[in-house]
Amino acid sequence: MPVSVNNSRLIYDALKACDVKIISALPETWLVHLIRMADEDPAMKLVRLAKEEEGVGISAGAHLAGVNSATLMQNHGFLAAINPIVSLALLYKIPLLMLESVSNSRSRTWYCLLSPFVNWEKICS
Repeated sequence: MPVSVNNSRLIYDALKACDVKIISALPETWLVHLIRMADEDPAMKLVRLAKEEEGVGISAGAHLAGVNSATLMQNHGFLAAINPIVSLALLYKIPLLMLESVSNSRSRTWYCLLSPFVNWEKICS
């Protein structure tokens, strides 16, 4: 799905419907609408990151506290975060919800990476 205010609103509303209370993200032009929506929502905690792997730690802490969270990043950020994904989330079966903005030669699209350790259909129903 191309990045736009309307499409970002669809994604943000879906996150809210899944009771996501914490969003972590790096400042990035393709995420600007989602970041702004989270920043302006008093019911949402936006954690601004310096590095993508910090988002894995934020989500792990949120999970341990019983709070649903999501991390927003670009596709190359996923590669930067692979070490804590494997050594923390995968090892200890911590669920992660990561939304990736993927760049290709034709357009920007969003992909949702869901952790295999959580039944998101149950949470979002």
